[in-house]
Amino acid sequence: MCVPEYIQSRLALVPDSLFSHIVNSNLEVRTSVSINPETGAAEEGALFSYEALPRGTVLVWEIIAKNPAHFQISGQKITAVSDPQGVHEVAQKAHPYLEHLGIGGMGTRGMGRVKVVYEGRPVPPCNGSPAGQGGGGQP
Repeated sequence: MCVPEYIQSRLALVPDSLFSHIVNSNLEVRTSVSINPETGAAEEGALFSYEALPRGTVLVWEIIAKNPAHFQISGQKITAVSDPQGVHEVAQKAHPYLEHLGIGGMGTRGMGRVKVVYEGRPVPPCNGSPAGQGGGGQP
C-alpha cells in the first residue's frame, strides 16, 4: 500500500464531535435512476440522489471484540472463535476480499472497494520517493 505524498500532506485528524459536520458538508452528491431489470430501461419516476464518500477517502477504525465465550446462538456456545484475539484474526482474513469485492450491497452501492492498512506496518515508497518517507502504517 502506498499513500502518496499529496494525500499525506492533506490528512487531518478531527474529533468525533466534528466528524459528522465535516462528512455532511463534503459528501459527493450523485444522481441516478433505477433500471428495470426486465427491460434494461429507466424506471418511470425513479430518479434519486445519494451521497458518497469521495474516491481516495482515508478512513481509520478499530475493531472492539467481546469474548465469544460469553455468547450463544440457539442455546449453543460459539465454537468457531474462542477468544477476542480470534475475532480479530477472522476479521483480518476478510480484509483482502474488501480490496476486490468492496463493502456493501450491490457493486454500485455500499462503500466500494477498500484497502486495509494496519497500524505499525510500514508503507512502501511511491512515486519514486525514498524509502522511509512513505509515512507510518496508519494513514
